[in-house]
Amino acid sequence: MLKTIRGFRFEFNQFCLVAFGATLGALTRWQINNSLMVNLIGAAILGILVGISARPPIQLFVGVGFCSSLTTFSGWIVNCAQLVDSGHWVQALRLISSTLIFGLFFIFLGISLGRLIRHLKLSQ
Repeated sequence: MLKTIRGFRFEFNQFCLVAFGATLGALTRWQINNSLMVNLIGAAILGILVGISARPPIQLFVGVGFCSSLTTFSGWIVNCAQLVDSGHWVQALRLISSTLIFGLFFIFLGISLGRLIRHLKLSQ
């Protein structure tokens, strides 16, 4: 029974990390109110987490919690569909391509920054 209680406590701590990170991510997304920007910021942050090889609590708080609430595939795809539906094909294709191209750029930029941070931290 004690093992179950400890397991629950550990899961509750993980739950709290994700929930608090998600709250901050949602509030940030609401303030930025731009699908492309939040997706690029999220890509950069996730890249940094990969580059620094973040510990599990940081991955839960920032990666699963914050970035999952910050980034917005559903909002992005709705924007694309609305553009297509209203006959703005060029703007829809521009939004799709810029999100993918710049998203890849920002994820690799984040990975590079994370690796640099990890390298500088290890050399201290």
